[in-house]
Amino acid sequence: KKIVPDFREEYRNFSEFEFSKGIWKTEDVSYLDSFFPLRKEIKFYTSKPIELSKNWDSIYPTLEKTPFPTLYSATNADDFFADSFVSYVHTKLQKKTWNLEIFQNKKEFLG
Repeated sequence: KKIVPDFREEYRNFSEFEFSKGIWKTEDVSYLDSFFPLRKEIKFYTSKPIELSKNWDSIYPTLEKTPFPTLYSATNADDFFADSFVSYVHTKLQKKTWNLEIFQNKKEFLG
């Protein structure tokens, strides 16, 4: 049984799969976009990332109320699956603690 759409398909409808149902419509469109509008602006590995310091209050408090286990998992449906799986393995199977630490100018900002 498939968990997510085949990555080779041109149009990938994630809404038909139990794991992503109610969370993802397509690879990069989430049902939660109106609740978490900055989600679409979050980019990793870019020369112009979103400034966390300026958008903190609109990102992490909202993220906590979503099924996204990490900020990276909120960027697209494939990374949502990957980070969900990794988070499950680390926290449930391996019983490791999940801890978020944010540093600004090499000093801990949140942790």
